[in-house]
Amino acid sequence: MMKNLVVLIFSVIFVLPNCASLKTANVLNNEGFALLQEGKYNEAQTKFEQALKSDSDHPFALNNLGVIYEKNEQYQDALRMYQQAARMGSSRNAVVEVDDPSLKGLTISELAKRNADRLKTMLPEQR
Repeated sequence: MMKNLVVLIFSVIFVLPNCASLKTANVLNNEGFALLQEGKYNEAQTKFEQALKSDSDHPFALNNLGVIYEKNEQYQDALRMYQQAARMGSSRNAVVEVDDPSLKGLTISELAKRNADRLKTMLPEQR
């Protein structure tokens, strides 16, 4: 059931003047991503949640928190995170580590929408 869940995202830090909260969110998301890669899911979750406290609309942290929730079988929470990231309509490209070439080059919002759509097909109450 979880074999397709290998999508990991990190954000590249693009900082504009006076965007300290975005920089903080990006740094925290990147730290969470590194922890996620190491299988330290609880620590990664904390970093993604901290990133979202800094920037509640950070699409990478939203999607990544969805990945954590899905790994922890908290499917409704995962779906909520994916849908929120998808609604952002971000044009920033996602960095995807997966064997599925169809995911390469997607924006983070497109990837989050795919994650949400995939998860919905797995949840009986969402069909």
